[in-house]
Amino acid sequence: MMPVVRHNPAASQFDIYDNGVVAGYLRYRMEGSEIWFLTTTIMPRYQGKDFETELIRSVLDDAHHRRLGVLPFCPEVRKFIAGNPQYLQLVPPAQLGSFKLGPAGAPTT
Repeated sequence: MMPVVRHNPAASQFDIYDNGVVAGYLRYRMEGSEIWFLTTTIMPRYQGKDFETELIRSVLDDAHHRRLGVLPFCPEVRKFIAGNPQYLQLVPPAQLGSFKLGPAGAPTT
């Protein structure tokens, strides 16, 4: 069975479940039309099993569908965006340098 990601607005986080058990979560903060991704936590028994990747991809897709700007304060989210440049468009252009993100080969000062 595939992991399931659910939005948990009361806790300001997205939870990822494996067979009904919380395997991890990604905390966020809403600021106007931006979502600030703060920290990603995967429970020890689920680490190294692609739960982090599935969770981050799901929350970024959700932000895209909701037309939210993404500020990736969380290092794992930043790393994921850097490795998957199709998600760069979610970060407001003026913020790309702050997060050391940018198109491949472009300076990120």
